[in-house]
Amino acid sequence: MDDSEKKKINAVISELERIRGRHTELVSVYVPAGFNLAKVVNQLKQEQSTAQNIKSKTVRKNVSGALEKILQHLKLYKQTPEKGLAIFSGNVSDKEGVADIEIWSIEPPESIKVRMYRCDQSFILDPLRGMIKEKEIYGLIVLDKSEADIGLLKGKKIQGLKHMESIVPGKTKKGGWCIHEDTNIETNSHEPVRNMKGGDRLKAFDFKNKKIVNAVCKRIFSRKAERAYNIRTKNSDITVTPEHLFFVSLNEETKAAEYLKVDDFVLLFDGKNIKKERIISKKEIRKPKGLFYDMEIPEYQNFIANNIILHNSQARYARIREGLLNDFLKKVGEIASAQFKEYKDLKGIIIGGPGPIKEHFMDGDYLDYDIKKKILGVVNTSYTAEPGLKETVERSDELISQASVIKEKQLLERFFNEFAKDSGLAIYGLNEVMDALKAGNMELLLISEAFDWIKVKMRCPKCDKLVEKTIRQEQVDDFKCEECKSQMEIIEEKELEEKIIKTAEDMGTQIEIISVDTPKGEQLKELGGIAGILRYRKE
Repeated sequence: MDDSEKKKINAVISELERIRGRHTELVSVYVPAGFNLAKVVNQLKQEQSTAQNIKSKTVRKNVSGALEKILQHLKLYKQTPEKGLAIFSGNVSDKEGVADIEIWSIEPPESIKVRMYRCDQSFILDPLRGMIKEKEIYGLIVLDKSEADIGLLKGKKIQGLKHMESIVPGKTKKGGWCIHEDTNIETNSHEPVRNMKGGDRLKAFDFKNKKIVNAVCKRIFSRKAERAYNIRTKNSDITVTPEHLFFVSLNEETKAAEYLKVDDFVLLFDGKNIKKERIISKKEIRKPKGLFYDMEIPEYQNFIANNIILHNSQARYARIREGLLNDFLKKVGEIASAQFKEYKDLKGIIIGGPGPIKEHFMDGDYLDYDIKKKILGVVNTSYTAEPGLKETVERSDELISQASVIKEKQLLERFFNEFAKDSGLAIYGLNEVMDALKAGNMELLLISEAFDWIKVKMRCPKCDKLVEKTIRQEQVDDFKCEECKSQMEIIEEKELEEKIIKTAEDMGTQIEIISVDTPKGEQLKELGGIAGILRYRKE
């Protein structure tokens, strides 16, 4: 199914979706390819007879009228069309008690496989929707150590699914694993961290000998934070930045606040013993008030704050950073796997990014096995986030050479190359394109999905002057009567796209509907939304 056929069906679906019956009086009929049309006619006659038993006179009249309209229409066919037939009929009047029975008949570009007769308050459109559902789907992951975006390429559309920010600090960043200024540090008493300074003594936990010891705070840092988490256990309550590490076992295993969950355990000192205590709540805080402090404890690499044993950031910095990156990539893999599993027809996955993290992600076991098998390759990008998703697609020609978005890109490049070298073969603008189509000189027609040219008949409400114009939809409210300067009223409006496409089809012109999701697609829109390449140069 090409883009123009898909657009026609989509327009019919949009029109039918807006229609609602007051009762179950809208009739949908699907005739599968190859099915005996006489059997369908007999069934509908039986349904028409059964409809006479409907108690409501209005509903009975509307259902019978819709069925009669369909039966009369079927007399136009000697047999079922090659790919089947879909017919919809019902009362579309918005006035109670007034009948206006309309009918829509579609010979679809793909074979209908379902046989159906249904009366309902809305038309049954799922079989048609299934035909235009995008079947060319690729997964996109673009990431670096700071952020990741998961998205889809569906036909020509790039759809973002999930944006994620990491808590992995830069290699030269000092501090970062910070606790709020109101937090109490376990010293010989309980001292607020904002009062602590380098050289002060505090309590730490000796993991090797499993005992509480005295330690020295070498340095202390403070900063503002954009985000924080408040984490509560039964006997403690602490607010920390997302990257702060909590000890979760006696073998020195740690987990960042970002990745802790309710019901996880953390290590806690109750004044006498070290024990594991369950997290009962976790709350994210955006732009928290006050400063956040970080301490360097060289010998034991931990301290006790609000009774919880916390890692200090400066020790084993590279190893901690590596652990946080690994946690982040695991999270990206989990979410990407869950998202992509929903698309059974996923053709492949492309991974992009500006640094080496993308290769590390692809080679690691971060994605589910069945999802990982779909990786087509990696591409280098200058960006992440939404621009990175678009750039990943732009740079994936070889990986997805058959995808419609790549085909579209190649056609647009051909047009703009001809345009740039002034060969006389590239034209744009409604009048120029229509002249070339009528002359049979158009090889390729490019129509933007944002094409909005219409033909309107306008009337002046004061002097009754009539005017016909071909304009863009956005210009409708701009016209005033040339004689009395009153705002013109639209009395008739016709879209031109279907007529243009029909002319192109009759002339054997290749037609391509162009999305506005790419820079060149946006350029075509700015050129009036319609352009093309001639078969030969016009003299």
